Amino acid sequence: MVLNPQRKHYEKLKQVIKQDYEDLVWGEDAIFLERNSRTFRERILKINESAEELCDFLSKSPKGKTKFDNYLFLLYLASIVNENVF
Repeated sequence: MVLNPQRKHYEKLKQVIKQDYEDLVWGEDAIFLERNSRTFRERILKINESAEELCDFLSKSPKGKTKFDNYLFLLYLASIVNENVF
């Protein structure tokens, strides 16, 4: 887990993690997690691009209008995550 020290709940989350954290990661899992993290930024950018294309598609479809409105909210949440990660 990565905590951003600039965020509002950083200190509280840091305390909780310090009290409750137990390292249960198996060595080989850690290796694969590290390997997969190497392309994290590129994969997230591609996911966001695909999400935007889906959003455009749904906005043009009468049947997709309700799904589109729900998806806009999810897209908004994703943008908040991107601002805090990148």
